[in-house]
Amino acid sequence: MKTVVEIIWSVLQTQVLTPVLVVVPPSGATAEQINAEEHLLGMPIAAEYRQLLASWNGIDLDVLRFYGCGQTHPGMGRLFERQIRDRSGSAEGGLVIGSDPAGFVYIQNLDGRILTLDTDGGEIRLSAENLADFLGRLVFGKDAAEFGGPDWEATIRQNGLL
Repeated sequence: MKTVVEIIWSVLQTQVLTPVLVVVPPSGATAEQINAEEHLLGMPIAAEYRQLLASWNGIDLDVLRFYGCGQTHPGMGRLFERQIRDRSGSAEGGLVIGSDPAGFVYIQNLDGRILTLDTDGGEIRLSAENLADFLGRLVFGKDAAEFGGPDWEATIRQNGLL
């Protein structure tokens, strides 16, 4: 399976995303910035997410935004500031790592699993076993229709990601 960074690079090489809605920071976070963010959060950042942060320190992929640490690109959002203070159930102890334009929030549990929080109804559901599975299978892969509907799946297919 590809790494999170490899999946994102593959997507960026296609025409899947709307260019004016994509923000790719010119550099990643330093180890010091990531460690400082962990200190503020009071919890570790999963290795997969650390790799994303080291590459881009947050990234906005049009259909999905991942938060950064320290001084982030304008409008990107900082991990520490994006945490939801009142969570329940399986999201307890998880780290809010991103969101999408439809209002869903993505949480990475300490075990690496990705949960989706529907901010309208409050429902939390397991979406993927890890971040690479979330991106490679659900958002930009074979289960893309589950993430963005049949038109999104067609766009993924049309751009050679399936």
